Amino acid sequence: MKKLLLFVCLSITSIAFNQNKTTIKLTDSDWDRVIKLSAQPLDFNLIELEFIQLLNEYRNQLNLTSLSFDPELKKATDFHVNYMTIHDTISHKQPDLEYANYYDRIRNLTNVLSKPGISGECLSQTDPVTAYILNKSVAAFILYVWQTSPGHNKIITRNTATKLSISINRVGKNSWMYVCLLVN
Repeated sequence: MKKLLLFVCLSITSIAFNQNKTTIKLTDSDWDRVIKLSAQPLDFNLIELEFIQLLNEYRNQLNLTSLSFDPELKKATDFHVNYMTIHDTISHKQPDLEYANYYDRIRNLTNVLSKPGISGECLSQTDPVTAYILNKSVAAFILYVWQTSPGHNKIITRNTATKLSISINRVGKNSWMYVCLLVN
């Protein structure tokens, strides 16, 4: 069972880090830790709060201002992460809805001014087991993935940004987590 789980997790890891050819060797105690962590329920609110803290620490290291949580933007991130979860897909667009892209969602679901070039959206389809294998928290893993992607890193380090919202959802206990971040 451990070998099958290792194959699945390493496959997921290789998808997430397809540019980084990294070999991961896990001992039995590593596996025990991963299995124990995987059995714990996830608190999405805590992961979101930790992510905001970690992102602001990262921005401060780059001499950028911290971003404040915006409850208005949360309407748009909740809406889109629920869409991705229901349709089991990761996409910036919702072709079957009137809110075709993230700035339409912001404009139609919130009171926040948004247009292309001002706002940015980062999406992730994340398996928490991969984070545990890499000995990271789920929030740290999400940030790491976006830091190592030039396009996503540009969004999270935009010097004109002042606000953010993040939403996380999951279909079932053993499925992907969908993550939506808006920076404005």
